[in-house]
Amino acid sequence: MENLSYVVPVCNEEAGIKITIDALISVLGTAQNINDFEVIIVDDGSTDQTKDNIPRDEKISVITNQKTLGYGASLKKGILASQYNMIGIVDADGTYELQRIPEMLEMMSRADMVVGKRLFLKGATGFTKQLGRKLLNITASYIAGCLIPDTNSGFRLFRRNVFDEALPFIPSGFSFTTTITLIAFFTSKAVRYVPVRYSRRMGEAKIRLVNFFTYVRVLLLLGWRFKPLKIIILGLIVFGILYYIVH
Repeated sequence: MENLSYVVPVCNEEAGIKITIDALISVLGTAQNINDFEVIIVDDGSTDQTKDNIPRDEKISVITNQKTLGYGASLKKGILASQYNMIGIVDADGTYELQRIPEMLEMMSRADMVVGKRLFLKGATGFTKQLGRKLLNITASYIAGCLIPDTNSGFRLFRRNVFDEALPFIPSGFSFTTTITLIAFFTSKAVRYVPVRYSRRMGEAKIRLVNFFTYVRVLLLLGWRFKPLKIIILGLIVFGILYYIVH
């Protein structure tokens, strides 16, 4: 059995924080393959009642950012403050199927990272966002040279050394998950996927259209750093398509 540090970044999640953390504590407390665990909540400058709605429990600690630093910055701060070698992350909006954690823990015995591959329930997300995710997954799979079913799922477990190797490349914004996924594949880590149901979020969505272009930028920069030839080929393909359209 292993010890586990679970990091939960939150920003204005008053609607879902209590339900999510209560469920997380319940699942971790009854899991047969955990010796001990901690839950670290990083409040990224919330201006609503998020902090007041956090359950009180001896397993929970709270880190408060005085101003909003970003999703990636909050995760980095929480992970650097954690004490155990196995790290888990999850969003606090009630979207993920936390009951799959024991199965994910079991798979960690033969993996460096286990990711919850999202199965979107009806009404969980819009068509535009689903199309954007598919494009990201296709591009990431091309750059990595292998199939990546879900590039930026916010529900995963990983070893601390996976985080340590990705840390120099992780930005402060929403690209934490995309970055750590690609670095894991680039450094030949064993990555496994578990299908999990993804429900409609509680509270207001934080992802905007501009975040899609941020994800693309991260993919291209990491690709140029680790797989430059593939980025050159991709650029030539895009140029060829545009040339054909124009002429």
